[in-house]
Amino acid sequence: MMTELEKLDAGLEFCFADPEVEARKGNAVTLCRELNSIPHTDRNKQREVITMLFGSAGKILRFCPVFNVITERISMWEKTFWPTTT
Repeated sequence: MMTELEKLDAGLEFCFADPEVEARKGNAVTLCRELNSIPHTDRNKQREVITMLFGSAGKILRFCPVFNVITERISMWEKTFWPTTT
């Protein structure tokens, strides 16, 4: 039998309140806070945190705060640009 985290990783229906899933969500929130606090000029630190959040990052990386996700290890395209809102 698969754990809820294994189901999440496989793209299957899972229990959002499972303790392992909750821990992953908490880590994603922490990493988003860290990412949003990095100066926009520090591309190396942004890449480091984005890689921790998503598992990998493409060659061209441009990030505009504020960015939030509800879980980590999701896939992004090779070139992704996030607009800012005011």
